[in-house]
Amino acid sequence: MNKKIFNRLTLGLAILAGQYVFIGCNQAGEHQIKDKGVHSISVKKGSSFTFSMPQNKSTGYELCWINEPMLAQRFQLQQIKSKLNDPNNVDGGGEEVIYQMIALEAGTDTLKFQLCPTRLWQKDCAFFAGDSARVEQGANIVTEYSPYRPADFNLVVKVEAE
Repeated sequence: MNKKIFNRLTLGLAILAGQYVFIGCNQAGEHQIKDKGVHSISVKKGSSFTFSMPQNKSTGYELCWINEPMLAQRFQLQQIKSKLNDPNNVDGGGEEVIYQMIALEAGTDTLKFQLCPTRLWQKDCAFFAGDSARVEQGANIVTEYSPYRPADFNLVVKVEAE
């Protein structure tokens, strides 16, 4: 093989390897959750982690972290961002909600996220927080205690000691 072809091959492999590392870092840094159900990740105590889930507010439902009050001592919410799925930034095409958190204590916990009818009931996510379910009875909305109600998205986070 002549030297020119060898150099081009080596350069091409180096570029591909660089793209693989770059893509790998992005995927490792953010956990994309696309489907409802139970998902799990492992992080180190004191480290920041990022994950994203889908929502479409134009349907009247917003993605809410429903057990946030119970886990506030174990996870610190640093930032919530949203990114529209439509490349033209047209509302109604759904969006991706990106959470960035810090794991404060070692252990295993489940972060529960529910698509809540915030627009329909004209309430914010705080109304739906906790282990309770709000149901409509006649003309009134009442709260029923439901500690094991299923959430749309369950993220099991295993926090390992430093």
